[in-house]
Amino acid sequence: MLDVRQHGDGVVVSLRVRPRSRPGLDLTDAGLVVRVAAVPEKGRATEEGRRSLAQALGVSPSAVRLRS
Repeated sequence: MLDVRQHGDGVVVSLRVRPRSRPGLDLTDAGLVVRVAAVPEKGRATEEGRRSLAQALGVSPSAVRLRS
């Protein structure tokens, strides 16, 4: 189930970043999964996930923040 909530002047989307995977987006029963090729070291996978989500939404990467 996709969890999307309005928060201030933006939205919060619950997702999971899956490192060391073939890049892409999946909508599963558990929610949105962003698959990235990057390794989960020094924030590389998180950063690639943020950029991938921005591209999928058609917004600038600076408009997307991953909170945790």
